[in-house]
This record gives sequence, C-alpha cells and structure tokens, in this order.
Amino acid sequence: MTRTLFTLLSFALVLAVGATTSAASAQDRIRLAEIVPALAGSELGAIDLGPAPPPGASRVMRRAEVLETLARAGRSATGLVIPREVRIARRAVRLSGDEIAARARDAIEEALSPCAVESVAVTSSATLGEGELDVHVNGPARPNDGPTIVMLDLATPGGTTHVPARVEVRCPEAVVTSGAEVTVVVRSGNVRVTATGVSRQSGRVGDEVRVRVEPTGALVTARVIDVATVEVRP
Repeated sequence: MTRTLFTLLSFALVLAVGATTSAASAQDRIRLAEIVPALAGSELGAIDLGPAPPPGASRVMRRAEVLETLARAGRSATGLVIPREVRIARRAVRLSGDEIAARARDAIEEALSPCAVESVAVTSSATLGEGELDVHVNGPARPNDGPTIVMLDLATPGGTTHVPARVEVRCPEAVVTSGAEVTVVVRSGNVRVTATGVSRQSGRVGDEVRVRVEPTGALVTARVIDVATVEVRP
C-alpha cells in the first residue's frame, strides 16, 4: 500500500512539474497565478509575466521565463511548483456585423445625439476576447442628415478591435442661426448671470456654438438651450 501511494505521488509530481499544461482566460496580461493556480488571489500571483496572446491565439510560457521574471522582481521561486511550460490561450468570441450593430446601437445613439439614428449597418465581423464589451464611438461632432461613417472601438479585457459602421441619421433643424441675437446665460454654482450675445454659428438644441458676448466682444463656447438662449458653464 505504501509503495503504491509513493508511486502515485511521484506520478502526480511529474505531471505538475514536467508536463505541458494549458490555461485560458480573458485578460490581456499573463499573471503568475495562471502558471501556478495555487497563488490565485495573492500578491505573488498577480506578478505580470508579459502580454497575453490575442483572442483566439495561444503562446507557450516556459519555466525559464517565469524564473527570470521572478528574479527581476526580486522574488524567490523557492517552494513554487512551476511547470516546465504552459500554453496560455485566450478564448475568443466571434460577432457578426449584425450582432455588432445591435450591441453598439445605444452607444451610437448617445454619441450622435441630438440626431436620431434610423439605421446602423456593420458589414465586417470581429473576433473579440471574452468578457464585458465596452463600445466607444468615434464620429462627427456635428452630424448632418443622411448617411455618415463612425468608427466603433470594441473593447474587452482581451484588447480593443476597431470596426467601421454606416449610420443613417435624422437631425433636427437648427434653432439658432449665425448672426442671431441670443441671451447668454452664465452659471457658476448657484450664481446665474445673463448677457446679450451674437451667435457666430448655427446650432441645434444641445449643440455647442461660438458666441460673441456684447459689449465686451469676448468669444465663448455655449450650449444651445432654445431659439433665443445659450448657456455657458465654467
């Protein structure tokens, strides 16, 4: 019985120390805890071993690389069971153009407000890392009626992918025209001051326009409130 137990323990040690193992997660950096799972949640386990492979790919992390990183960090490997090599993989999620358009719709509407988004078309698919998806929209500051192209930054814990989208928008008419006299409202805390100004740009409700304040002639950027009012906030 004792001999059998010794044989099993020796076999387990060979598997842990000498064999190739594999690990997969959604992060864009490799941490020591992926190589030595027993260190999960510890300060030592959080040591950065370098960049992870992109989503859908893998790379081999060898024991020598781990030991070198620990030495540079001034940490000892004594007592750690470090496999000879570990293949680190990053799981991937494939999204079709229609899926991207659906998941990016809210972010696009917010970015292009006050214009209404009538349709979103994404013709390319994307391979992303697993995890929460954050969408950032890079589009025109003042979109006009009709089609426009925006760039979608699709960020997950595994990195960021950039995908173009074609958007049809319907924008409200400008309520303030260039040369129109407006009331400039300046707010600072609970203090509210008004002055007369002349708009130097046309703008819709919610747009920011340049306004010349009378009689000082100062040029300020103000947000259009209605047909006769713009507001400046410090």
